[in-house]
Amino acid sequence: MTVTAEPATDIPAGLARFLAARNLTPRQKELAEWFYLYATEHGYSPTIDELADALGTSKVTAFEHVNALRAKGVLGSIGKHRARALYLRWKAAGDDGAALRELRAAVRNAINDLRLIQTVTATKQPGAARRLGSCIEALAEAAN
Repeated sequence: MTVTAEPATDIPAGLARFLAARNLTPRQKELAEWFYLYATEHGYSPTIDELADALGTSKVTAFEHVNALRAKGVLGSIGKHRARALYLRWKAAGDDGAALRELRAAVRNAINDLRLIQTVTATKQPGAARRLGSCIEALAEAAN
């Protein structure tokens, strides 16, 4: 699967506006659109290897493209050194973003519950409490 210069036809108007507001290069825009189509088709995000294959480049070059898209606020990550941790920061929640705000509120509530569980667990299972802390940090980052 190679990213082509042809414009993607299945890109929602809201996503097109989101990408247009990010001052992307044509190649970055193509990659962001391909990322959306891949995630929509498969139900999960591509790996760096899959991005490299789609671009027809090395993993290093694909990683540089990902970093550029992260710096411009197009892609986010739910953790470091995890497969399929990337996500498109645009959500199909409508222009008002109400669904996204509701989701973030639910995640914040879950984080509070997890912190309570972490506190209770810390005395008996310190290793589990540390791992839970890492999960909480990743969720908090994704919720912002």
